[in-house]
Amino acid sequence: MGFLRPFSRLLCCATLGAVLVVLVSKPASADEIHTKDSYALTAGFLHALPGYVVWPANPTETNSPPWRIGILSDDQFEGVIPDVPNQPVNRRSFVTVRSDNAEALVGCDVVYLAIKDEDKLAKALKVFAGRPTLTVGDSKNFLKAGGAVRITIASSIHFNLDLDHARAAGLKVKGGMVELADEVIQDGKLTKSRKK
Repeated sequence: MGFLRPFSRLLCCATLGAVLVVLVSKPASADEIHTKDSYALTAGFLHALPGYVVWPANPTETNSPPWRIGILSDDQFEGVIPDVPNQPVNRRSFVTVRSDNAEALVGCDVVYLAIKDEDKLAKALKVFAGRPTLTVGDSKNFLKAGGAVRITIASSIHFNLDLDHARAAGLKVKGGMVELADEVIQDGKLTKSRKK
């Protein structure tokens, strides 16, 4: 049965790839933008991310702890983004943690920053700087402020990557995700740009 293990990993990766492709290409009507459906798509996108990122090894972990997905939000977003589905990725389940305080989310693997105020966003991103946390947000200047993944939902989900910010956090974004991104920043330069 050991010979099936590589194929099960391949199947798992293919399944995650299909989920991310569907999330990126699923059309949304104008009425769905910033509705429960678009926030559910955001939660699905956050669920798919751990399959596309390599975190640094933690020698003190002997088991597979759950992926901790943090949602940092202003009061206006409280409870709008649903919990991330608890379907395992790489044999790890999920826990969604919500807070309006960035410090409370230190230790999360992925943090979605639902903050529109640019000063508050910059302060929150500084909390995660240099930590192995993938930062995700949807504000216009999210990558310039220090975030790693900026998502936008218009007629479909799109995302841009700043590989420098991911690398500074000790994270490696896999090639499959880089290929699906609309824009990629690497070594301080825009290395890929695809018309939306």
